[in-house]
Amino acid sequence: MQKSTEPPAIEQLKRAFSRIPGLTAYDANKYCRETFGIIARNFTGEQATVLQAALAAEGIETEVVEEPRLPALPAGKMVRRAEITPQSLMIFDPVGQKFPVEWGHVMVIAAGKVSVAEFTRVRTEREASAYDLSNLDRRNRRQPKKVTEYTSKEKLREQYLLEIILSRAVMRYGIEADRFDFGCLGENAKTDEAGNFCQLLRELAKHAPQAALNRGARAMAAEPGGFVSYPGKNILNEEIVWQLWRMSRDQTGA
Repeated sequence: MQKSTEPPAIEQLKRAFSRIPGLTAYDANKYCRETFGIIARNFTGEQATVLQAALAAEGIETEVVEEPRLPALPAGKMVRRAEITPQSLMIFDPVGQKFPVEWGHVMVIAAGKVSVAEFTRVRTEREASAYDLSNLDRRNRRQPKKVTEYTSKEKLREQYLLEIILSRAVMRYGIEADRFDFGCLGENAKTDEAGNFCQLLRELAKHAPQAALNRGARAMAAEPGGFVSYPGKNILNEEIVWQLWRMSRDQTGA
């Protein structure tokens, strides 16, 4: 686990990994894709200790943490609609009822542009071959001359995601920009999805100044706003876990 907030360079990681028995510099690409916070998981105690020493030689201060000591992400609910009031974030449930989340209970706000996989069902038709069971008797008009096939096609797209984690990590609320009603922004609404997403983040951060922000949220809150891209939602989640661990460590003075 990193102790600093600066991500290590891949060349530093490669040199460190090359010192671990049984691993090579190329393994850094496997274990540390877009690494920030949690350098690597599922290492033996010996491997973790060697990696820690090798990273220290590169000027990267870390801590070895047993897996059970890592904080777990709290249960999550997706939010499609909300209202922003001076006292709280009013969240609407699927049936339209709303309930308040007081700003003082917001502990972490995390956001980013995340690559997600989408699977679509593709329908194709082809002429049945002479040996196809559906085409053995063309004189019988009830027998089709074409065969319909369905395949799944994967496509990657980028999606704006935002996570709100409450105090003591009791609950997590997620917002997907393409499925959220930005009407809560009122006159501050922008003309595009990215602009609305960035404005929403700034409104949340303004009303909950005590909340810790991840890299993506800090980039959007800054002027001018920017976006941090994550190769997958699991990478964003790993960063949130690291942030929760770091906050817990600071509170206990460990």
